[in-house]
Amino acid sequence: MVRTSTGRLYVECDECLSGFTVVTGAGLDGHFWTDETSWDARPARRSEVLAAGLAWSIRDKSKDR
Repeated sequence: MVRTSTGRLYVECDECLSGFTVVTGAGLDGHFWTDETSWDARPARRSEVLAAGLAWSIRDKSKDR
């Protein structure tokens, strides 16, 4: 996801609505609940996710069937 006011990316779990602002080789940190935020966000474009080095976070929706 991308915070629209700042353009910063964060990882969001669409099942539990957890958000994470810090992504390192050791894991995720900077936890917050995305349904409790006061800002607007939009889904990140594939190119933005890849540029941020977060390719692992892209879910292949074709496997959801």
